Amino acid sequence: MNSISDEQFLVVRGLIALSSVDGRFSDTERAVIDTRLSNYELTEAQRGQIDEDIESPPNPLEIYGQLKSSKEKGWFVTSARVLFHADGEFCAGEQEVFEALEKLHSSEVATAVSTLQMDLKVVQADVDKRLEEIEKNRTKFLGGIFDGLLEWVLKKF
Repeated sequence: MNSISDEQFLVVRGLIALSSVDGRFSDTERAVIDTRLSNYELTEAQRGQIDEDIESPPNPLEIYGQLKSSKEKGWFVTSARVLFHADGEFCAGEQEVFEALEKLHSSEVATAVSTLQMDLKVVQADVDKRLEEIEKNRTKFLGGIFDGLLEWVLKKF
């Protein structure tokens, strides 16, 4: 069995928190969490933390805020949807928490997209600069035989 990373363990704690939003921890919700845990070997301290979280669940929004990985955050939001519907009911409290999670996650995704767009502009500027240098010095480096080929490539891209 594999050991569980801190991030994965935090997600499991979040699942417990999500399962308790409606005030009860159903057998179906417990089964979803047990399935997730069946892939990992937990330490005694981790088992103790899980027992504590079942007894007094943490705030799922705080757990989400502690997650660092975009992958785990996305998995957490997806798991919230599954857990909130696992017992056949989607109460107002679950809906409120889910909407808050979606809002947080959408905001983080939008920030990531914005950052990627800025990075892309920097890369594009660098590529444009390098292409200008190649164009300016093409006969110097490649000679006349490759002139036509390079011109075709530069026009295509």
